[in-house]
Amino acid sequence: MAKKRRKKSGKGPGIGTALAAGVKLSAQFVVKAFPFFLLLVAAAALGFGIRSALYADSYLSIQKIAVKPPEALAVKHLERLKERLLGKNILALDIQSVAEELERDPEIRTARVHKLLPFELEIEIEKRAPFAFLRLPGKGAYGIISEDGMILDTVPERNVSGLIVEASDLGVGNPSAGKKVEIRGLEDAVKFSGEFQNHILARYETLTKIDLDHLGNATITLGRGPAVRLGRRPTEKLAALEQVLPLIEGQGREKIDYIDLEFENVIIKHKRGVK
Repeated sequence: MAKKRRKKSGKGPGIGTALAAGVKLSAQFVVKAFPFFLLLVAAAALGFGIRSALYADSYLSIQKIAVKPPEALAVKHLERLKERLLGKNILALDIQSVAEELERDPEIRTARVHKLLPFELEIEIEKRAPFAFLRLPGKGAYGIISEDGMILDTVPERNVSGLIVEASDLGVGNPSAGKKVEIRGLEDAVKFSGEFQNHILARYETLTKIDLDHLGNATITLGRGPAVRLGRRPTEKLAALEQVLPLIEGQGREKIDYIDLEFENVIIKHKRGVK
């Protein structure tokens, strides 16, 4: 007679058995990971110790500050910088904050600070150059502006001698030294001024004023006048400017109110009552 097979139980290992297995695996992991953890702690402590030692090393203290080009930073500003930075640890110095501090000066467009280990700082400076005198709101006030619209300084009207820029919209409420004005058409005016110096008309006439309206349209004044309207892209009218020279030779210019070169035909507007 065949023996009956025992039915296998559907029950797995008990909760206690599973818990014990989990504890055993955790213990094995801890035992294996503990040396690696100790190694990390030791490496961090060693790194901290090395860092502390480097920060305390007098050989790594700043002993020299070089400015390129040398004349880019005023002597008094360089001396002030040396008083604050010489002797400090070069590794601990935040060079970005030094650059940002220098760029607060309106005359400095960009400042780049480099660490030359073990003890020297090198500072590269790009300065803003004066472009023109900007008429400011109010009586007799002018700002010396750079090509990117930064007001470098303010001067009274009696000290103005050179190119004048007049703009109907300055983009700031109270223009003053250290503020940047947003003037539509200024970039084109700067480009025109540079290219005008190579124009044949520059041999006989001086560019004395550039007016920019709220749309950026440029009107220039040569010498004592008359005004010449050039529109939004004044450099494109450089070739047409050659037609102006015969019109303003002699006493003829005194009779002209303005000349318009914005369109294909040259338009001459004479002053009222002048023949």
